[in-house]
Amino acid sequence: MMVQLDEVTRFSHMPEGQYFDRKSARIKPEDAVRHVIAFANASGGQLVIGIEDDGTITGFRRENAKPIESFEQLPITLCAPAPVVQARRAPCVNDAGEDDVVLVLDIAPSSNHVVEKRLGGDVYLREADNSVRLDREQVRALEYDKGQLWFEDELARGGAGIDDVDREFLARYKRVIGAEHMDDERLLVARDFLRDGRLTDAGVILFAADPMRFLPSAWVRVLRVDGTELRTGRNLNITKDVEFSGPLVSVVEKAGALIEALLRDFQVLDDNVRFKTVPEYPRFAWFEGLVNAVAHRDYSL
Repeated sequence: MMVQLDEVTRFSHMPEGQYFDRKSARIKPEDAVRHVIAFANASGGQLVIGIEDDGTITGFRRENAKPIESFEQLPITLCAPAPVVQARRAPCVNDAGEDDVVLVLDIAPSSNHVVEKRLGGDVYLREADNSVRLDREQVRALEYDKGQLWFEDELARGGAGIDDVDREFLARYKRVIGAEHMDDERLLVARDFLRDGRLTDAGVILFAADPMRFLPSAWVRVLRVDGTELRTGRNLNITKDVEFSGPLVSVVEKAGALIEALLRDFQVLDDNVRFKTVPEYPRFAWFEGLVNAVAHRDYSL
């Protein structure tokens, strides 16, 4: 696929950003690979080799330019796993008036794997016009985001085990699924909530009597405010402030019961001219908000 000459000129004038970057052919492939990795770990992008940062088209005939093949092969030789990259040579006239080429790398986003540098394992992510190196916690968050790792399947930190389980709630769970006569530990192992004597993060969230010991964000706070906005200091207008922690289902039930008690009921006439009780807000609306609050949070934080 040929790129028209006017497109190379456009590359030289385009602002660098989230989806585009350009580099001199004098850059080492080992340094250029960070941008390929960053684009692949984000939303994809385009890296053009052979144009200086100031937009000067220098191509590959300039002194000290690296072999164009080394850039074409870097997704395979320097990345793990190899991202999907389409390489194309675009003919141009360089700043010395010579017929030349620039290399256009079209980098697809990696949807289910974090791409890293093959040597050293460094991971980069594109942020605006920068390719940022991620630390270990940021890499883990990216792995969760791409579905490469599932936080819920990992063993909980802090050594949570069978002794941390709320046995009363677990008995209730066993009754619901018809496993009353099954040993507690055997049941948790069978459902992959317990592994090698330790609870997984899912096991902590669902069954631990005090999940906050292992996951500090595993709680729900219900606030009632007098008015339509929260004020602070001398004007603090909180009229109810209750925190809930424990097995997730119990937290939802207790928080839901409190919310329902805090809402008002109204008497209205229906179409048959009879009074009926109508809640201030439909249950399905506020209950969905509560469930979303516990289901879509990041417990790894």
